[in-house]
Amino acid sequence: MSDDQRIHRQTFNDSKENREEALPTPELGHGQGGSVPSKQEKRLKTALVHDWLNGMRGGEIVFEAILDLHPEADVFTLVYEPEKLSPLLREKLSKRQVYASFLNRFQLTREKYRQLLPLLPFAIRTLDLY
Repeated sequence: MSDDQRIHRQTFNDSKENREEALPTPELGHGQGGSVPSKQEKRLKTALVHDWLNGMRGGEIVFEAILDLHPEADVFTLVYEPEKLSPLLREKLSKRQVYASFLNRFQLTREKYRQLLPLLPFAIRTLDLY
């Protein structure tokens, strides 16, 4: 091994150790190996957010796969029209809580949702993700 390779390996190892030392360690309760979270540790929920679920395009196909990775997650969307989704995506969403924004109530949303683009930032802020 050349001197350059030793220096690189040593630098890499040192930086890895420094990174590990800098990471915060959560306080865990008692249990084998500290595997049981303490009561003070708040459990974070996962939420999946999609702009509008009203058709099958590339994003909805990817979203279908993401649902499998997070089976416990609630779904939040601006517009939800399940009748326009694939049968598989409809089935997956039927097993979850799906929250749609106030935009979902407008008839305009059903046909010409793009006219509501100026309202989208406000609608996103109204989704209760906490």
